[in-house]
Amino acid sequence: MAESRETSQGALQQKTGSTTATLAKTSGRKKACFFCFSKSQMVTGLEVSDSWKFAKGYSWFNGVNFNKNTYTSDYVSNGTTYKTNGKTIVDSPTQMWKSIVSYDVNSVFANVGVDYMSKRFYSYSNDASVSGRTLVNGSVGYRFGQYASFSDLTLQLTGSNLTDKRYISTIGSNGFTYSDPTGDAQTVLPGAPRAFFLSLTGKL
Repeated sequence: MAESRETSQGALQQKTGSTTATLAKTSGRKKACFFCFSKSQMVTGLEVSDSWKFAKGYSWFNGVNFNKNTYTSDYVSNGTTYKTNGKTIVDSPTQMWKSIVSYDVNSVFANVGVDYMSKRFYSYSNDASVSGRTLVNGSVGYRFGQYASFSDLTLQLTGSNLTDKRYISTIGSNGFTYSDPTGDAQTVLPGAPRAFFLSLTGKL
């Protein structure tokens, strides 16, 4: 049984997920008011991924990200000091993990995956957050190849959130707040329920 695997690791940058080095720390001044309660921040991250082809047509991908993204100063406005120094940056999960098992032999292909994200803060003081969530997604398809005047004709069924998990997908939709201890801020949006999509694609 032949097997092969590919492993990579790098730094996960805030919001983008791009990789540049094994471990990286960056700090700088923000002129824009996206993080309105602190103009300095420290972003530290580690990303590791692995792809293992353990049998003919089968592969298993795993990727994990660890982050520690914090503000490095308090914010002072009109004589009021907002305590943000050392607080976690809003909408910045500390852990993300994805695992996907795939099958692809001849005309048949399929995959199923698990996608995890840890809790995220939506207040600058870190007194308000949304819980982490785990989603299960998958797809199965068949390649017909050449059919009539079409080439690469492919039928695919895709399913998202297969366990019909109730979760919060978007935070900060109405802006972030300094503090929300009662959880009343109208700034979060629910994730999509379980859904299936059937597609038929081809080239003329």
